[in-house]
Amino acid sequence: MQHSPCRNDQTQYYYEDEIDLKEIFRTLIDNKKLILAITVGCVLLAILYIVISTPLYEIKMQLKPGLNGWSKPDIVSWLKEKQYVNLFPDPDEDTLAMLKTLTYKDDRKASMVTLSLYWHDPKDGKAFMSEFTTRWKNYYLEKFPDENIVLAKNSLKRKIDELEQKLKKINEIDITQLENRITEKLKLIDLKKDNIETIKSEIEKQKALLKYFEETAENVMMNTRALI
Repeated sequence: MQHSPCRNDQTQYYYEDEIDLKEIFRTLIDNKKLILAITVGCVLLAILYIVISTPLYEIKMQLKPGLNGWSKPDIVSWLKEKQYVNLFPDPDEDTLAMLKTLTYKDDRKASMVTLSLYWHDPKDGKAFMSEFTTRWKNYYLEKFPDENIVLAKNSLKRKIDELEQKLKKINEIDITQLENRITEKLKLIDLKKDNIETIKSEIEKQKALLKYFEETAENVMMNTRALI
């Protein structure tokens, strides 16, 4: 009898530690509007962020050392000091923003230096990188003129001159003569179309005549059978 109160106290202790699921569900139901409002708000904020936020694209370019007077440390030092800003003396707002996002990676194992640009429009980013490359090459040629590059440039200029001469000869062709030839070809095509239409009409007539003969022959056969 002396141990009974202890067991009752222990049982009461266990009941106090148990989780009342009914009370939890009742609490959730009572606050369902608040929970729903918070959930909807979070979803709307996520959708708004997705719509408003602009994705950034990474455009990469590699600067290759090895030319006379321009080694890899020279390129790294040039990029580290941000001397490339001087390539664009009068930049607009987009160009200035692109220059600020430029980063470079100097991998000791690689022979080239990787230049990266993060921009929201990949087409504009690639155009900027192309312009950057052109300006960098011109800057290099002015500072370190290389004989092979100069020879290649002269060869390219000769090829351009040859192409311009060919285009000039093409422009000298009598346009009126070409137009007359095209007109003659078109007339021949029209004549062939007319002949085709005529042939189609004759075929339809022949089909109709053949059908008439077939019907006449069938009628004659039927009358002959009736007489017999």
